[in-house]
Amino acid sequence: MFRAIFTLLAFVSLAGGFIAAVMDGVRSLGAGRLVFSSTADVLLPRFPNIPILLYKAHPWLWDPVGNQLMRLPICVCLGGLGVVLFLLMRRRSRKTSFE
Repeated sequence: MFRAIFTLLAFVSLAGGFIAAVMDGVRSLGAGRLVFSSTADVLLPRFPNIPILLYKAHPWLWDPVGNQLMRLPICVCLGGLGVVLFLLMRRRSRKTSFE
């Protein structure tokens, strides 16, 4: 049950990362230079309390970790999340021994 839900989330995350990469590519073609949408540009207008919540949870969670994640392109964050979820949800192969 959980494996199916997390696999669906991985597919949605990878699809979102691909869509964000295509949108950045189109925006780059229009601008004539390389343009990326950062995670902060996408998340902070919708969820402005993210930095406050992370800083209240632990100051180290916002300053080195959250701040650097907000600077990454959104396609990298979504694609990375999808890959991590796929790796966590893959089935382990059974090793057979022929002794």
